[in-house]
Amino acid sequence: MRWVILVLLLMMLGLVSWLAISLGKAEKASSSTREKYIKVEFTVTEVRANRYYAKSRNGKGIVIKKEHLEEGVRLKVDDTVIAFFQIVAV
Repeated sequence: MRWVILVLLLMMLGLVSWLAISLGKAEKASSSTREKYIKVEFTVTEVRANRYYAKSRNGKGIVIKKEHLEEGVRLKVDDTVIAFFQIVAV
């Protein structure tokens, strides 16, 4: 049982490390928020039901639920979405 917990913890540590490296390579936001946010541009590649699938230039993907967009916003394939991610110090 201890081995399973150890393996799971190591996998989580690896995932967190990979995310930190991947997000660190993304473009920085404007100079006023440079230390707190990063800006990533995504291009919508697929629309299914209430979900929009998009990819960034470096190949990372994101799924955007329709309910998280402002009311009345409709995206289509090849639209550009700009997302800001907050950097949280651990």
